[in-house]
Amino acid sequence: MSRRIVALVIAVGTAALLGAALLWWALAAAPSGSTATSAAEDYLAALERGDLAAVEALRADALPAQTAAAFAGAIAIREARVEVTGERQDDEVAVEASAFFGDERRDLRFSVTEGDDGQWLVSGDLGEIVPTTSPGAAIAVGDAVVASGTALPVLPARYRLTPLPVELLQGEEQVAVGPRETVEVSVGSRLADGAVDVVQDALDAHADACTRTAAITPEGCGFDVPWPADFSDVDSIAYRIDTYPSVSEVTPDGLTVASEGILVATVRGTLRGGGGTGERTYRTADWTLRGTLSFEGPVAVVRAF
Repeated sequence: MSRRIVALVIAVGTAALLGAALLWWALAAAPSGSTATSAAEDYLAALERGDLAAVEALRADALPAQTAAAFAGAIAIREARVEVTGERQDDEVAVEASAFFGDERRDLRFSVTEGDDGQWLVSGDLGEIVPTTSPGAAIAVGDAVVASGTALPVLPARYRLTPLPVELLQGEEQVAVGPRETVEVSVGSRLADGAVDVVQDALDAHADACTRTAAITPEGCGFDVPWPADFSDVDSIAYRIDTYPSVSEVTPDGLTVASEGILVATVRGTLRGGGGTGERTYRTADWTLRGTLSFEGPVAVVRAF
């Protein structure tokens, strides 16, 4: 009886060891799709967290700098999940996933590829935004700055787009972009409430430059000192601005007028008629500056004349 018990125990133990060996072999020989799925899940989780460093570590290619800058200000996807992984083709597995972009669940399709080191990395995951705006010539996408009409590759996310510069223009659009998707979007823009003040500051600076003490009357400054009637030669003209020309309205890509400025000019020089050196003061109460407002990239340019 004891021998049978011993033999039975040995037999059971052998079967257990054989079962464990078979299980280990089954796991070791499991399809690589499970590893591909894990890489895809890690990538989606990194997108949800907004973890740019983790996203970059899980990708096969380095992200363009503008793509990384745009993602820094993006609204992350949520509740992402892998739906299906395809059959392995060479070293690549197609992934079908989904996630919420705001209130809408959308499909995401990308690939994972096995490298020589056995690590699975994501590819084919970028989409593209092509923004335009007018007035304006540039758009902020997250922390990236893009010229109007220029394509920007982006990671899956929702993006806020605003026209630049923000001191002069206001408006916003939001777009959701998935992998391998091109979204063309027109960003509506209009002059910001403070646009007149910004242009006024620029024209004030121009007025200051126009009124530095000099021996000649400057060009493109909206005034002319009538000294030739009194002087044969001028040593200096000193200016005092009593009132800066005032901007009442700004028109993008159009004429801007600043009017009703008051300027006093004091001229020193040689008086006509043999009067020797003397001084005369001239005053205008209708000093007017004209200029244009235009946009060059993210910068507003005021040209006065």
